[in-house]
Amino acid sequence: MIAPINKAHIKSGVFSDYYCPIYGLGALWLVFLIEWPIKSWWWYALLVLVGVAVLEYTAGYLLELIFKKRWWDYRRQSKYNLRGYIAAENLLAFTILALIFRYVYEIFGGGLKNLVLENQALAGLIVGVGIGIFFNDLLRKISELGKTKKK
Repeated sequence: MIAPINKAHIKSGVFSDYYCPIYGLGALWLVFLIEWPIKSWWWYALLVLVGVAVLEYTAGYLLELIFKKRWWDYRRQSKYNLRGYIAAENLLAFTILALIFRYVYEIFGGGLKNLVLENQALAGLIVGVGIGIFFNDLLRKISELGKTKKK
């Protein structure tokens, strides 16, 4: 979220491209929350905010612990950050996007959900493409790491 504001192209993904599996987990959290019978938009926003903060902080901490490298660091870009793992501006932006997502889902979501659930071929295609992108990127990163170690 910080990169577009600063007009910089930052590959902060764990793999080769610009995305990171944390985004998919965040999206699953939103879908999970949509299915809960939460009537209040305020409670929904609070649960999104807390869930995204916990997810991003935990992922940043564990990635640094496992790989001995920081995958993202908000300390220079945001004065409202927690050890560089999460930034208040990002949490606010993700929460606003989640509220928009919920609004759009309430208008169109039921039909889209039924379309995917009733059409197993479409669901399989969506899952297959996602898995294909993930493993393609993973293999590219492994190959890239292998070339780096040979030097």
